[in-house]
Amino acid sequence: MVSFSLLVGFGAALGAWQVGRSAPPSQAGRWVDAALVTLLLALIGSRAAYVALEWPYYAARTGEIFAIWQGGLAWVGAVLGWLAGVLLAAGFWRISIGAALDGLGPLITPLAVTAWLGCWQSGCGYAVALPAGAWWGLPAPDESGLVASRFPLQVLAALLILAHDWAAAAFLYPPKGSGLRAALSLAAVGVVIFIASLLWAQPTRRIGIVPLDGWFGLGVAATGVFYGLWYELVRSRILRGKQRRADGHQP
Repeated sequence: MVSFSLLVGFGAALGAWQVGRSAPPSQAGRWVDAALVTLLLALIGSRAAYVALEWPYYAARTGEIFAIWQGGLAWVGAVLGWLAGVLLAAGFWRISIGAALDGLGPLITPLAVTAWLGCWQSGCGYAVALPAGAWWGLPAPDESGLVASRFPLQVLAALLILAHDWAAAAFLYPPKGSGLRAALSLAAVGVVIFIASLLWAQPTRRIGIVPLDGWFGLGVAATGVFYGLWYELVRSRILRGKQRRADGHQP
């Protein structure tokens, strides 16, 4: 748990720094403040979601609900906490949701990458043990702490999220205030979690053949894609309206 906490803490600090660096210089301070509030909401959300998922255990041990140092965080709650931070920033400053997504979007990739690396060190989200001599394996523990050479699922998931972030920065130039990059980053995280969950060897709840986390991943990915489609639909309507007004003023 210590290594997981350190890695995710580093990801949180890096994300807050990127939020400040991405903001206009005159507004960097307030966006860093918003990032810190959002990180707190993500922490609260991840703990609340974990407790909800494990409620039969915590119902008999209510004194452990707030014992976050014992471990127990659910990534889907962190996503909900991040979304709450986005909505809070949009409402408090009276800016568009797209602008709030742009401002707090830089938190997504550092947190997702360091969470996956933390899982690699702490025995969550692991894949099957490989035969002796498999060159592509990496040592990784399971939930009991047993270390074995395993398919490097957590590392590959972190690399896929990094690759998406690099490709988006290199080739995607969305309109300012659109929130599209953040929405696509969220979708990428959801897709990676869905695929990775199908390869997990850890005991986990399932609905059908898909782990519960995989369904959550699909839901998060669908949310990001839906926002992108909604934004493009609204923008196309606005552009058509402007074109009709321009045509109406032509002699």
